[in-house]
Amino acid sequence: MPYKNPADKRASDKRYHERNREKRNAYGKTYRTTHKSSLMVSGRHKVRHYEKLEMAEQQKWKYAICGDHIDELSKFDVDHDHLTKQVRQLLCGPCNRLIGHARENSTIMHHAIHYLAKHNGYHDELDVFIEDVS
Repeated sequence: MPYKNPADKRASDKRYHERNREKRNAYGKTYRTTHKSSLMVSGRHKVRHYEKLEMAEQQKWKYAICGDHIDELSKFDVDHDHLTKQVRQLLCGPCNRLIGHARENSTIMHHAIHYLAKHNGYHDELDVFIEDVS
């Protein structure tokens, strides 16, 4: 039944929602479950669930920096370039924060690697390590 007054329509909708709360909740739950892969969007980067699955497959279900196994798609960070906003790869939280704390500056990361190598006794092996990574 068409309403001439928008306030009447809102009042009618509100009454319907109150009377059919359980029915609507059940429908919403079913819909979200069956359409989950297209609905789930991760954080600010707008990465859909199926895109996360593709990224995890491309990374062989391993985090991009530490190489640990990705157990659940909910337990990772989507790394992105802060200037271009481009999504890069999936990282674990600690590795993502490591990059953030270094202000995405590879020089700082390089100095940190040398610092750790020097203080952990790996200084001689460091040059070989850096050549292998490059």
